[in-house]
Amino acid sequence: MEELIGIENKIIIINNYEMKKLIILFFVTVFTTQLFAQGTLNISSGATLKPTGGAYLVLNNTDLVNNGSLQQSPGDGYVAFAGNTDNVISGTGTTLFDNLILTKSSTANLDLQSNIAVITQINFTGGLLNVGNNNIDLGAMGVLNNESETSRAYSTGTTGYIQSIGLLNAPSATNLGNLGAIITSTSNMGFTTVQRTFNTYTALSNGNILRNYIITPTNDAGLNATFRFSYFDAELNGADETTLDMASSPDNGTTWSDIGFTTRDAVNNYIEKTGINAFSTWTLTPPSTVLAAAMGPLNASKANNSIDVSWQVYAEINVATYDVQRSADGENFKTIGVLDAVNASNYNYADNNPIDGYNYYRLLIVDKDGSIKYSNIDKVNIADATAADISFYPNPVVDHTVTLQLTNIPIGSYQLSVFDNAGKQVYASIINYAGGSSVQTVYLPQNISSGIYKVQLKNEKTIFNESLLVK
Repeated sequence: MEELIGIENKIIIINNYEMKKLIILFFVTVFTTQLFAQGTLNISSGATLKPTGGAYLVLNNTDLVNNGSLQQSPGDGYVAFAGNTDNVISGTGTTLFDNLILTKSSTANLDLQSNIAVITQINFTGGLLNVGNNNIDLGAMGVLNNESETSRAYSTGTTGYIQSIGLLNAPSATNLGNLGAIITSTSNMGFTTVQRTFNTYTALSNGNILRNYIITPTNDAGLNATFRFSYFDAELNGADETTLDMASSPDNGTTWSDIGFTTRDAVNNYIEKTGINAFSTWTLTPPSTVLAAAMGPLNASKANNSIDVSWQVYAEINVATYDVQRSADGENFKTIGVLDAVNASNYNYADNNPIDGYNYYRLLIVDKDGSIKYSNIDKVNIADATAADISFYPNPVVDHTVTLQLTNIPIGSYQLSVFDNAGKQVYASIINYAGGSSVQTVYLPQNISSGIYKVQLKNEKTIFNESLLVK
């Protein structure tokens, strides 16, 4: 074992038993590394490793355990994982690469056991990158380069993702982070987050491919967008790609609508759909696996002293009834009316006896085989339909995902903060509100504990407070 301390601007060659040659160019303030015979580069707690000046740090059949800090800057150089055995990136420290290169043999994996961020690129020239249940943040500049059927990102976990963010104002075939979600729209979508995930959804009975996208624009209405969903054959998960449809979910995978397709290209591996007005969670699936009713969101609106509940249906297969349900608290619902499915494109129900104050509505969709599904929830304040308000649903929160509905609050940018009972902030984000009624999907931390949380939405002029129950 060799130890390096306080090295500045030198080229160091380390040969150590199972390691071949490790060439490192360091710029370090205080620096300690340990290199073990079993092939591990260990950055201990409190230590800093920063290859710089265009350096190459090559880890040949070597794990990286970072309990300190590896934080490169743009232009610093390259960290390459090579060799013919599986290796891992792990540790509790911050790991930020300028350029990450995967150049292993075709059957070897680089497994993530902690989150990483990449400034410039992940370049795939050999081997597989297993994201697991961890995250890769590409920021606004990072991209995936040269992914292929044999060298690509995938996951054996259920919560891992790769994320990119960018400004999509009237985008033209824009592919943020080169993640494979290609978007065109004449609208200004604002800052948009694209997450590529790899999990399967139990609500899709015949399964989905092993690639999904969660797309979250700042402005997410009336987009008239074209969306090209790219994939690899290795991600088909047994599906026949000539039969796949796009499917979208407004609630991160609980309910789905079959969106169909405009173009299928099994040679170039993409499915494209035009006329998309809003984004959400997307996957590709055989058409028989989605909701028997492919439908738009439920909408509720005040009409004099009653409330009109309406929804649009795009395709209706084997649906028996739509049961309109109402709640005073957004949690305990009762059926107030039943409409038979008559293969109509639009349905309406008038609630002539609403509750004073808030009225929450949803649909219980009953199929002919007796199976049931639920729509989204919408709400109306019968006392004042123009009242400024924020609300969350579902509440209690399930699977760490909740929808924030904003109604008639002052236009502007807000800080959204979530606090536990001890007053510790466990989540924070920026919400940009353009007016009217708007919804935002909030992804709470995966490690958040069950309990009651205080939620605050505020800017320099306005403060709203709510409570969330996390199961």
